[in-house]
Amino acid sequence: HRDLHSFPTRRSSDLIGMAPCVSAASSVDDAVEGLAAIPEGGEPLWVGGFEAPAELGNMSEMRTRIVEMVAPCGLPEAGVFDLKVAVGEALANAVRHGSPGGSADTIAVEVRAFPDRVEVRVSDHGVGFKGDAVCTPDTFASSGRGVIFMRALMDKVEFMRCDGHGTMVRLVKRLPAVTADFV
Repeated sequence: HRDLHSFPTRRSSDLIGMAPCVSAASSVDDAVEGLAAIPEGGEPLWVGGFEAPAELGNMSEMRTRIVEMVAPCGLPEAGVFDLKVAVGEALANAVRHGSPGGSADTIAVEVRAFPDRVEVRVSDHGVGFKGDAVCTPDTFASSGRGVIFMRALMDKVEFMRCDGHGTMVRLVKRLPAVTADFV
């Protein structure tokens, strides 16, 4: 078993995204490893991406393309589901809030595969968003919980301003052990 003290410490606020990796872990060791900080940097094994017009009607196809891109990474079915929901929320926010030009704007998606994780980056052309939204108190509201879902389902979520305008959302999901056909 691993020594809990060998992992970098985390603030309790950083643990919100840890539930998926801990609850889906196949062993105690894997669950403890899920509490370790997500490594930063490193060269991706591969990078792919695409752009699409900022239209809600494109979201299903965009989600499907992203899932097809990460398929060789070996993400378990539960992780694929989490990724689809989180990516759907990021895409919806990019279309609804980050596309002042409507369908004349584009949403950019970039997928980066690393040996230990997959990252999906969704970029828009809006005014920028910090990501510190609070869930709507209205239980029956049709929107207002996307950021909470993203943070709960992914291992790490970051919001960054893009070159003075727009927002880039970085969604990170840990991968199980690397398989031979991943590389």
